[in-house]
Amino acid sequence: MRTISSHPGAGLFRSVVSIVIIVIIATYFLYKTERLSRDAEIIAMQNMVNEINSALSLVVYQLAMNKNLAGLSRLDQQNPFYYLALSQRLPEKYRGVVSSEADITQSGWYFSQSDSAVVYRGSDDQNFKFELNFRYSDRNNSGEFEPENDTITSLMMQAR
Repeated sequence: MRTISSHPGAGLFRSVVSIVIIVIIATYFLYKTERLSRDAEIIAMQNMVNEINSALSLVVYQLAMNKNLAGLSRLDQQNPFYYLALSQRLPEKYRGVVSSEADITQSGWYFSQSDSAVVYRGSDDQNFKFELNFRYSDRNNSGEFEPENDTITSLMMQAR
């Protein structure tokens, strides 16, 4: 009685099947690793947005304590990383201020002066844009924030 292992080429067949199984497992592992890396980058981006929003909250509280809330209406055009630097260290991937989004060449955080937006360029060269939104209830319908009449609803960085 002949077994499968006694046939000519059985060793080669086992080797080829083993290699195919290893390649399939390695491909699946690399796919999952890439996906987890992309997910981790998105979570890190969301954490940075939350840190900036925390820093902006501190700015609002400081202005309120100094009775200078009129300065809030100008904050939505400014670089929020300036306020983040006041309360903590800037992120390692902060690349600085650029005049327009076209000047962005590598992954990281930027502030685009042309549209007053924060841009995060991911490792896959996809850009995520954020803007500062200052919201208040305009009680006298003047169209401008007046600290003595209006109440602040929010000042936060949000995706465009």
